[in-house]
Amino acid sequence: MAVERLSQTFGVITVLDTAIAVTFSDARDVSQGCIQKISYKGQSKGEPIRMWGRKNDLPQFREQVIGDNNITGALIQTKRDILLGTGLYAYKVDFKSDGGMRNTTEVKIPMEAQDFFDMIDIDCFHMDATRELLFHSNIFTEFIRNKGGGIHSMAIKECKYTRLAEQNSRGRVEHAYISGAWATGEYAKDGVTVFDREVVKIPLYNPEKVQNQFILHTGDRMLNDGYYNSPTWWGALNWIELANSIPVFHQANILNGYTIRYHIRIPKNYFYNAPTGDDNPAAAVKARDDEQLKRQEFMDNVNTLLAGKQNAGRALFTQFDINDQLGKEYPGISIEPINVDIKDKALLELFEKSNTANISAQGIHPTLANIESQGKLSSGSEMRNAFNVYLAVKTNTPRKIILKSLELAKKINKWDPDIYFGFGDTELTTLDDSPTGKVENVATVPDAA
Repeated sequence: MAVERLSQTFGVITVLDTAIAVTFSDARDVSQGCIQKISYKGQSKGEPIRMWGRKNDLPQFREQVIGDNNITGALIQTKRDILLGTGLYAYKVDFKSDGGMRNTTEVKIPMEAQDFFDMIDIDCFHMDATRELLFHSNIFTEFIRNKGGGIHSMAIKECKYTRLAEQNSRGRVEHAYISGAWATGEYAKDGVTVFDREVVKIPLYNPEKVQNQFILHTGDRMLNDGYYNSPTWWGALNWIELANSIPVFHQANILNGYTIRYHIRIPKNYFYNAPTGDDNPAAAVKARDDEQLKRQEFMDNVNTLLAGKQNAGRALFTQFDINDQLGKEYPGISIEPINVDIKDKALLELFEKSNTANISAQGIHPTLANIESQGKLSSGSEMRNAFNVYLAVKTNTPRKIILKSLELAKKINKWDPDIYFGFGDTELTTLDDSPTGKVENVATVPDAA
C-alpha cells in the first residue's frame, strides 16, 4: 500500500450543471498532490479547498493503518482512557493572595451546564474529541446557537469528513467543508469524479462575529502544514506498515504454503509382479491392477501409522533384502523426514523491532496498555510508576486542547466564571497506602491559574 503524504495542492470548485466540480492544480512533487477533478451537489459557487493527502483521503488511510496494527490501537485507547480519567467534574480555585499554592475544591456542576451536558452526551462528546486528537491531532467542533445567541449544541465533526478552505490573502482559513464523499469517487464523467452527495459549507469560528453556526478548529500544532496538524506518531508509519505486513505474510504461508513432513521414496515397479509363462495380455493387465492396489494399500497403512496427533512420536520399522551374490541391498522403500521451519526467525525478530518502534512513537509505556515487551510483562510497581509519570507529564496539554470547546461554550453561555471544568484522576498507590491500591483525586486545567 502506498503511503499518502500530506498534500500541498489546492482545488477550485466550479459549477458543473447541477453539481460542483473541484479541479486540483498540479503539484511540484507527486507525493504532495496531483490534478484531480471532483464534482459535488449542494454548492452554488466555485471555492478553493485544501486536499488532505494526495488522494484527499489521508484521515481514512491513517485510521485503516491503525486498525490493521496489533498494538497501535491499544496504545491510543489507553492514552484516551488516561486523559478522560474518571470523567468530567467542576471545581473552584482558591487563589492565595500571597502567591502560595492554589487549593481546588470540587463543586456540583451548575444546573444549566448539566442540562447542556446531558443534551449533547458530554461523555461521548469527549471520547470523540479525544479520538480525533490522538488519531489525527485535529479536532473540529460544530457549534449551533439558539435564538438568544447562546450555544444550543456542539458536536464533533470527524476529520475524515472535514476539509478546510484555502487561506485568504491574510493567511486565514475562513470555512470548512463537511462531506462523506471525500474519498469515495462514485463514477467519472468527462474527466471529473462525480459524487451524488452534498457538501456543507460552515464558517470557522470568528470571535469578532456572531455566527449562528460555526466550527472551532483546535488540535496539537506541533506538526502543522499551514492547514492540518499531524500526530507526532505518524513518523513511525513505515514501522507500523511493516508490522502490519509480517503477520499477513505468515498467515499466507500457513494457508498457501506446503508443509511436507516426510519424503517417501518407492522404487519404480516395486509392487509390480510380472506374469510368468506365455504372453498373456489379460495377465499383464491384472498385474498392473494388482500393483496399483498394493501401492494404495501401502500408502494407507503409512498414513494410518504416522498421520494425526495420536500417532506423534511413532517409530517405523522396515526390513530389506540383500543380494548375496553382489553383497548389496535390493532397492527398497525409504522414508526421509523433512525439516520445515515456518517461523522465519528473522521476520519475527523484525516484527518485535517494529513493535518497539511503534510503542516509542506513541510516547507511552507499553505496560500501561498491557503489551508484552522484551518477552515479559512488567511488575505492578513498574506499572504504577509509569502511570503516575504519564499522568503528570503527558496529560496537561492534551486535556487543555480537549476542553477548549467546553470553555468556549461556557464563555458564550455566560456560566459562572469562577467554576472550572477538568477530568478526575485515579492515582495508583500501594496496598500499604490504600486497601484498594488507588486513591481518587482531582486534576486542574492550565486555564485555572
